[in-house]
Amino acid sequence: MEETGIKIKNISLITITNDIYKKENKHYLTIFMSADYKSGEVTLTEPDVFEKWQWFEWDKLPKPLMAPILELIKQGFNPLK
Repeated sequence: MEETGIKIKNISLITITNDIYKKENKHYLTIFMSADYKSGEVTLTEPDVFEKWQWFEWDKLPKPLMAPILELIKQGFNPLK
């Protein structure tokens, strides 16, 4: 993957959220995907954009979370089940 330096396989769609924010007059479709690691070393290829790469367990995601993920958690969604 361009931003990470790794290659992935078995890419599949998990879900899509339809997020409407009336106060901000914004509408987003957020696409959640799943993939398996194939090869490569995680590399910080865009240090001006990203500080670092980290992986977290679904139930231990750091705060604050983006609104679509918060909504999925409220609904009891777990991508690993």
